[in-house]
Amino acid sequence: MALTTARGGEAAAARVTLERADILTWRPPGGPGSVDAVVLSFCHVTAADRPAFMAAVRDMLRPGGLLIQEVFHPNQIHKGYRPTSGGPHDPGMMVTLEELRGQLGHQGGTELEGEELEYVLQEGRLHSGLGAVTRYVWRKA
Repeated sequence: MALTTARGGEAAAARVTLERADILTWRPPGGPGSVDAVVLSFCHVTAADRPAFMAAVRDMLRPGGLLIQEVFHPNQIHKGYRPTSGGPHDPGMMVTLEELRGQLGHQGGTELEGEELEYVLQEGRLHSGLGAVTRYVWRKA
């Protein structure tokens, strides 16, 4: 965990609670508006579930809470990158910046970073090579 080497190291890491759950049904123990940050690293959800998924994320964040997200962009398939750098088979599970802005945008928060980019992924045998991603950081008001 990166926090153990950051300033505040072990004390900061001790305050982090990691959860692995179905975000469409899981609710934070502190209730809505109690989560400091949600990190979605290549977390792909069907297009049909995405509006509810993003609403759940928005609702669980506390005021000032952060969403940090990086997901494959549909160009991952359209440009032929998937065989080397991975991702879902269905481009409908991939996300554009326009979609994220529509689902979060100015709905009670501020975009801190938003970009669609391509870079070389080096995440092991099945995720190595050029990839097309959408990166988004949003702060709840």
